[in-house]
Amino acid sequence: MAIFSRKTKRHAIKYAGNNAATIGAEHRWAVLLWMWRFVVVDARIVAELIGCSNKTATNKLRQIEQRELIQARSVHGKKIYWLTTQGSSEARGIARAYPDRIDIPFDGLPAKTEPSRWPAPGNIPHELLAQIYTIRIQKNLEGAKYKGTIKRIGCNRDFLAEDPYWSHIIDYRGRAIVPDAAIHWVDQEGANRFWFLELELDPSKDEKQRSRRIYQYSRMLRVHPGAIALFAFHKQSTLSLWRETKVYQYRYDDQMSGGRTHPTWKRVHDRGNDVEDDPPPDSLIFQLIPETLLSYLPDYRR
Repeated sequence: MAIFSRKTKRHAIKYAGNNAATIGAEHRWAVLLWMWRFVVVDARIVAELIGCSNKTATNKLRQIEQRELIQARSVHGKKIYWLTTQGSSEARGIARAYPDRIDIPFDGLPAKTEPSRWPAPGNIPHELLAQIYTIRIQKNLEGAKYKGTIKRIGCNRDFLAEDPYWSHIIDYRGRAIVPDAAIHWVDQEGANRFWFLELELDPSKDEKQRSRRIYQYSRMLRVHPGAIALFAFHKQSTLSLWRETKVYQYRYDDQMSGGRTHPTWKRVHDRGNDVEDDPPPDSLIFQLIPETLLSYLPDYRR
């Protein structure tokens, strides 16, 4: 199920003087709005997004590029696309015309139209994988098993923290816990549910970094019992490290330095012993990235 396919009636386009929306225009809208939020895409992501083959997605991207709405560059052997200034303007026109679409970014989201504002090249595989996960989970939640209704898709760590829609959810003691992607959906009983994604491709995080992240999510999931957080890992060894990490109880401690307050994490001590938190809730899930998606990693070899 593509993002726009739930609509039974095609409405007139309310901008640029067009008379009626076509399937091609709806595809273009979905791609432009997605790129506004996720910044960079490739043909496989567009194929998943609009429900077509990779070849068809490549052709659609070429057509949108010919309209000078997107531009392309090769990164790690893949052709990556991002918005042009003109494409950004068209995306904002769609947002103004259809403010109730679930894929509309919040008003203050800037469009990253310059390569200098891209994610770092080393982070692009991470960004692309996060998109694949988000699209597939969305389809799963709306499918026959859950029959849910998507209310909002949050994406791109840089922007999620700025979107006021999520501020009361991704919060821990007044500071945002910002996932790589998030979905707010409503189940068949009308209950609000949330799905969060953390992609961990870097095995170099130390125990403090790991335990702090697990602790934050454990606290958030207990506040929102209808939420699920998925941590996905590249290697079994990295997954094992996270599973074996103890969830120590840390607290924020504000320190003054150079006339400014800097928040830091400090482990709580009780008579010289570390106070260990309860185990993570069952709704915090650890799993490996599927074999079919490993080709996104630069060092992957078939």
